[in-house]
Amino acid sequence: MKIKLFVTVSILVLLSASAWPDTELPTARILTFVYPPYGRGDRTGLAERLIIAAFQERGYAVEFEYHPYKRAIYMYNGSSDYLFTDVMQKEDNPSHVEFTGIFSIRGVLVYSKKRYPLLQFNSLEDLKGMLVGVMLGTDVIPRFEAAGLILDKIPNDEANPIKLGLGRIDFWASIDLTALEYLEKIYPERQSEFGQIEHSRSIVGLKMKKGSSQEPVFRNFQQGFAMIKKNRTYLKILEEFYGMG
Repeated sequence: MKIKLFVTVSILVLLSASAWPDTELPTARILTFVYPPYGRGDRTGLAERLIIAAFQERGYAVEFEYHPYKRAIYMYNGSSDYLFTDVMQKEDNPSHVEFTGIFSIRGVLVYSKKRYPLLQFNSLEDLKGMLVGVMLGTDVIPRFEAAGLILDKIPNDEANPIKLGLGRIDFWASIDLTALEYLEKIYPERQSEFGQIEHSRSIVGLKMKKGSSQEPVFRNFQQGFAMIKKNRTYLKILEEFYGMG
């Protein structure tokens, strides 16, 4: 009886092992920051969704390491072992970096229509001397300073729409969908009181330093990204955020 029981248990163990094989996936670790709706910190933002989808096509799991933007840049600059989601101008092409663009964004200046009902804008120089709320570390800062704008630099962008609504700043430097999301959250009944002017276009993407230990992972991302564009997963995710048909 003991022999029969031992054989039965052994068979069950073997069947269990074959039914649950070792399926641990290679993991892509991405240095990033929270900037909704592109990065929400919970894997549901636009950039997060697209990066996950691309890596899934290549059999990778994805882990995001979230930090404030300026801190994330500092960590990326100090090591060759990071893949980093970042924003770059179309004309930027640093020789030491490989960058795969994922989608385009519009840099906007948000303002109060009541305060500036007849605002005319042709270039940043038109706003010389204006006080602009901007998030620390963003790539617009040098251009704004060169144009003579006065900058109120803060680590958390969500405070800027509050300051704008209270009249403490003249403009809030943001990104198209980010501005809409924060205004809807903070001023659900007053969104029509605010306007936007576009000052630049940039590209959100994944980058690495050339010679990085993460190059094999980066190549898998590039291949997976091409696959989700081909099978239309890319467009389906974009439609959820931009409402394109």
